[in-house]
Amino acid sequence: PGVTLFDWAGERSREGYQEALTIAADVWLQVVRELSAAGGVHGDLQHGNVMVSSEGYFKLVDYDCLAVPALMGQPNMEIGMEPYQHPGRTAETTLFPGLDHFSALVIYVALRALAAAPHLWITHVDTPSYDKLLFRRQDFQNPSQLYHELMNSPDEQVRDLTHYLMQLVHYNLHDVPPVEEVLLWCNSLDDLLTQRDWDMALQLVQRMGPGEEIP
Repeated sequence: PGVTLFDWAGERSREGYQEALTIAADVWLQVVRELSAAGGVHGDLQHGNVMVSSEGYFKLVDYDCLAVPALMGQPNMEIGMEPYQHPGRTAETTLFPGLDHFSALVIYVALRALAAAPHLWITHVDTPSYDKLLFRRQDFQNPSQLYHELMNSPDEQVRDLTHYLMQLVHYNLHDVPPVEEVLLWCNSLDDLLTQRDWDMALQLVQRMGPGEEIP
């Protein structure tokens, strides 16, 4: 029971309910963490496969391509839905632990972008009668109107996330990192220390290369 993430996000965006959309982005991160911690992949993360319950819980549905650890290395049964899937995913792609990373990031960036500017839904979904969460395949091929709007988002992190999302299109599918890793890229160590976010600061330090200075 519930509504799809698409319907839920549309209603909140039309209401201009930014706080709910911000919380939704955090809830989505938790769902992705739980799936990863279990060692599984969904294989087709997209707006219609996420149900939002009346209590606000996110539930994943449609397990056609769900894989548990013992299935890693097997052929994937489908290639997922555009534009949520990395262009490098094909019918020959085998199941591996990072298969969901790109699609999880697309959904996260969409939710964060809508939280910062809910009117994007009217412009890019309602007006053209589009049926996906903001992004189109063309947005990943050439700079589009949506790209320019996201790069001018009032939320600095949305601007950074958009930049990295577009860069990751050109990565090998197996090299696309989890959402939390991309979030680390969006922070400077100075800012994290100023914010006293010790956990994320430590994670960032652990990923710094030789010669990078710690404030």
